[in-house]
Amino acid sequence: MRMVGALVAQLTAGSGAPQRVTAAQPWPIGLAQALESGAVDADAPPLQTWLVRQGSVQTPEGPRGFALTLRVPVLWLASQAPSGAAASASAASTAAAAVPPAVALLQVPFTGNAQSLQSGVFALVLQGLEVSAPRTSALLVMDFQPQLPATVYGRDMLTQLRMDPWTQMAVLQASGQVPREEDRARNGASGLCETVGCPYAARAECAQPFCLAMRGVLPPEPVGPTPSA
Repeated sequence: MRMVGALVAQLTAGSGAPQRVTAAQPWPIGLAQALESGAVDADAPPLQTWLVRQGSVQTPEGPRGFALTLRVPVLWLASQAPSGAAASASAASTAAAAVPPAVALLQVPFTGNAQSLQSGVFALVLQGLEVSAPRTSALLVMDFQPQLPATVYGRDMLTQLRMDPWTQMAVLQASGQVPREEDRARNGASGLCETVGCPYAARAECAQPFCLAMRGVLPPEPVGPTPSA
């Protein structure tokens, strides 16, 4: 997660709207695709590509190249655009950031095993550098350069279940890539979401990517049957 935070900080530094990561969740690709298609939530904000960059992760086994794409809500991105003559300069800066020169490649250190760096998607909560800056949900798509073929336990099972994003999330949780609730309790975590109907209820602290709190509109309280006269 520190690596993701460092990448986003570098990626957005020259965009005119630098961002920091306040929450991050690894998501299966199928879940991200279902979100963007509206299959998971029809009220989810439409996303568009904001920044595209390349770089390398410095691991103990050597550098590992990657390409990443940051997708953010359309309305949020429009609100970041300056007006007047500054808009043209900002557009040119964003275009230059999307296709950077070789000297501008992102670089971050990683002390873990290079084999653990797998292509995938992270759902993020982004916020500007100011404490009062608005937050937004986003998707960070990371595509690592392939390594030598290696045997991965459970690959066949994941292939069969690739069309079920929620099952993929369960597999990630079982593998330790997603914190389990008993892990949070052992670490003394508190403040878990209590919003009825939120997919993060009793699972994570607020606010999380694409959760109900990020939309600013809470679901209505359940109403029981009207008593008869």
